[in-house]
Amino acid sequence: KGQILGGMTIVYWSVLNDRVLKQLQLQKELQESYKKQQEQAQDLVLKNAVELVKKAIVKTVELKPAEIDEALINKAVKEIEKE
Repeated sequence: KGQILGGMTIVYWSVLNDRVLKQLQLQKELQESYKKQQEQAQDLVLKNAVELVKKAIVKTVELKPAEIDEALINKAVKEIEKE
């Protein structure tokens, strides 16, 4: 009986271990997916910020969009990122 019980215990722990490993893998995949979504959202926000800054500058200084220096826009966006 001791050997059968011991074998069942080993099988039980093996199944349990497999489930725990699968759960950890799923958790890791979810974390990676969440991080990627956060990065994509941040990229979208920054892209929208560039457009917003450009529109604000156009209205403020009454320049044509083509005349606005990209470096000025990038500097403004960098300042926004710091906040």
